[in-house]
Amino acid sequence: MRTPTGITGLDEALEGGIPQGAIVLVAGEAGSGKTIFGIQFVLAGIAAGEPGVIGTFEDPGTLYELAASLGWDLRAAVNDGYAAVVQFDSNPTQVPIVGIEDSAVNIITDAALNSQAAIDSMLIAIEEIRAERVTLDRMVSPLVHLDQARKFVGEVTLNVANQSYCSTLLTGFRQHDAVGYTMLGVEEQISDGIINLELGGLSGDGDRLLSVRKMHGTSLDLAEHPYVIEPGRGFVFY
Repeated sequence: MRTPTGITGLDEALEGGIPQGAIVLVAGEAGSGKTIFGIQFVLAGIAAGEPGVIGTFEDPGTLYELAASLGWDLRAAVNDGYAAVVQFDSNPTQVPIVGIEDSAVNIITDAALNSQAAIDSMLIAIEEIRAERVTLDRMVSPLVHLDQARKFVGEVTLNVANQSYCSTLLTGFRQHDAVGYTMLGVEEQISDGIINLELGGLSGDGDRLLSVRKMHGTSLDLAEHPYVIEPGRGFVFY
């Protein structure tokens, strides 16, 4: 079984989409479109009758604005109960699960990152809307040590995916021209598939290139292919 990404051209290359229930890493540097990819994945699921949850350190309002810039109404999907956004926080404060009425959890208890609280909040959101897709985006808090971040990303991703059985998209940041797929290095180790995004040139003025480096159970073309991000369509893969 396959879970379509909703990205024109890519699903055909992946024999219909990513393997159902898999963890797939979308890796790339700043500006490559990782967050857009994750939002598009969730919205494509909603269009197919599959609700989705986004977990992130980002403010939900920023995600709504980014989606709106492409002509997508993520806020309406949340308000209608087809999506939920769980905002992770490294401060010891109560943080609501956006889109779930009268629900609040203490997602992170201190700067050391309480991964179990984050897992619990994600699973609550998934159960509430009967989600079938998950996007985990911007999983690194600037307030914690990299070793803590690696532990947090690994524990949250594996537990959420394994306990929910959702098809899970995980984004991973990489500095320009850095070795490896991500800054942390843990994401590629726990993923069943890797989609790599490259920006041509230091300024990003060259071609945007996408390649599928790994995908369990899929015959792959490992070559880099151009992609664009267009209003109303999001990612379009050639």
